[in-house]
Amino acid sequence: MKKLYLLSLLLPLWTLLPLWGPGGRLFAAVQVTSISTDYANKRVTFALSWAAGTRNATHLSKVWVLVDYVEVNALNAPTGAWQRATVVSATATNGTVSGNTGRGFFVQGTDGAFSSTVTVTLTNVPAQFNWCAYATDYPPNATINAAGGYTLHGTAPFTVNGSQLGAGVRTYSGACITSITDPTGCPGLLPAAPTVTTTNPAAVCAGSGVTLTANVSGGTTTANTYTWNIGGATTTTTNTFAVPASSITTSKTFTVSVTNANKCTSAVSNTGTITVNAPGAAGQSSSPCGCAGGLQNCNGTCQATCGGSGSGNGTAVTNCSNPPSGFSFTSGFTSSSTWVVGSQTWSAPVTATYCNKATYSSPTSAPYAVDCRTNPGYDGHLFSWCMVAKFATTICPSGWRVPTSTDFCNLDKALNSRSDCSYRTDANALNRYISTWGGQYGGVSSYTGTLSSQGSGAYYWAQTECNATGGYNLYFLSNGTVYPQNGLGKYNGATLRCVK
Repeated sequence: MKKLYLLSLLLPLWTLLPLWGPGGRLFAAVQVTSISTDYANKRVTFALSWAAGTRNATHLSKVWVLVDYVEVNALNAPTGAWQRATVVSATATNGTVSGNTGRGFFVQGTDGAFSSTVTVTLTNVPAQFNWCAYATDYPPNATINAAGGYTLHGTAPFTVNGSQLGAGVRTYSGACITSITDPTGCPGLLPAAPTVTTTNPAAVCAGSGVTLTANVSGGTTTANTYTWNIGGATTTTTNTFAVPASSITTSKTFTVSVTNANKCTSAVSNTGTITVNAPGAAGQSSSPCGCAGGLQNCNGTCQATCGGSGSGNGTAVTNCSNPPSGFSFTSGFTSSSTWVVGSQTWSAPVTATYCNKATYSSPTSAPYAVDCRTNPGYDGHLFSWCMVAKFATTICPSGWRVPTSTDFCNLDKALNSRSDCSYRTDANALNRYISTWGGQYGGVSSYTGTLSSQGSGAYYWAQTECNATGGYNLYFLSNGTVYPQNGLGKYNGATLRCVK
């Protein structure tokens, strides 16, 4: 049978001033009397009361209530340490409940004589437990005094950090209280230290910054100081730490500890890893960080050249059969919508009146495809590479041309002050493609007609051939990925913008 652990805690309100009313009568302390426990619903019920004073002391009509618990076995013996219960809800038969933070709540009654039956629903408590309720004026725990010590609430003598203070002693000058106990046997109200957790960030490319975040629970969570250690280098900052790109060259481990306002420091048990991906070498599959040393991503492999024109002039067109008999289309853009970046002027996205992209059984059945299903607000229509390359001299109006892979490289250098056109994750570069170049997430369509990535991915054709089955394109994603010289299958549908 579960045995209820009954506790009655008298907390003298000696910290409230003045203590005496006009008639010279001392105000009585708040009293909590245990009543019952509903284990099935994890509810505890107790009486809360204090006697009337002779002074109209408004602050005595509002008390702060907390509940602690300890797990017990079948013999009612504690099996662990006292812990703070999490309050889901609370009701009072006389007065109102407010300010529930999960840690505790206020009960507001009428001035003078006050009594109430309070019912509290808890969470994260075991099936069998003893409990202890506290009621006091706010603040509900030991408070730091001007000298750097603590003012203790409860009944003296106190045992603090395992040592009993003298009778009547109500202050403690130690830097960090790990436990407080008074003669009632109830645990102290101040947790030893906060706990802190982190989450490993997504892998990044060398030279890309990353932001780490620490989440704190328990303890006193105000005025915390966070100490981060990244690969042996220590920095003190807030719960978020923007690791500079210059320090991210190889994968590193990191830890974080937190010190709260009471000078209590968490254990350093939050080791994480910043994983740095390296560019692919010649002959290797292209990594998420592109290809190293000026190598090109040729259909997923890092190579010195991609075949075809190789020079960026867009003259080679292979595996694009002649257009079907009677083939024609009309395309265009609003020439007044232009963006100037460096020495280049870029058009608005190209749209077409000829549309034949639907569903095809093989990539060679319709190499000249135009997908008009995309919303023009998402950057025009989608063309196959064969359409763009075969009609490079006519698909853009007079004075304009289809861009080459070199044009996209020059665009990236002008937008982002870079010396190369490598793959990377770069939120600032992404923002410039959107704001300065007017880019949008028009998506991509496969040769089978599947439309995807609208609203999250942008793909723009160059007329430069990558290899026999692929053409170059500029792409960027809403997650910050940017690659000005990517390879894409020729029969996929991508957006087209003209340049001059």
